[in-house]
Amino acid sequence: VFIWEGAGRVLVNRQPFDRYFPDVLQRAALLKPLMMTGALGRFNVAIKAGPPGGRGPDGAGRAVLGASTACRAPRRASADRAPVDALCAVHQVDGGGRSGQAQASAHGIARALQNFDPAAYRAQLKRAGALKRDRRMVERKKPGRPKARKAFAWVKR
Repeated sequence: VFIWEGAGRVLVNRQPFDRYFPDVLQRAALLKPLMMTGALGRFNVAIKAGPPGGRGPDGAGRAVLGASTACRAPRRASADRAPVDALCAVHQVDGGGRSGQAQASAHGIARALQNFDPAAYRAQLKRAGALKRDRRMVERKKPGRPKARKAFAWVKR
């Protein structure tokens, strides 16, 4: 997740977010940190999302956000790039389904806003619970069972 001051464009994998997240509820979840802080039209957002699904044998997985963060100083204009006041990045969104990726992206936007200007955004985001990570994960399959908790049918003889 990258944020920088701009016109308010939100891109996921270099395409508009409404094309990547077709559901209105997923779009609302994605934009929630920007709306609650009043920063919806002030920042451009670029999100790199991995393919949905795929970490377990049944395709189940939880969308996760990597832990590295970085904020870069202002960049000057060059021949092919516009000047940027500041740039904040939080790692890539990976795994899960579209809904989980939307929620993980919202968490990444909240963390990037907090890194961008802690004095302006941290209190609002923390009060709303946007900086907390959803720690639920898919439970692993156990040996001797068909799934994590499911047991084979009991046979008397």
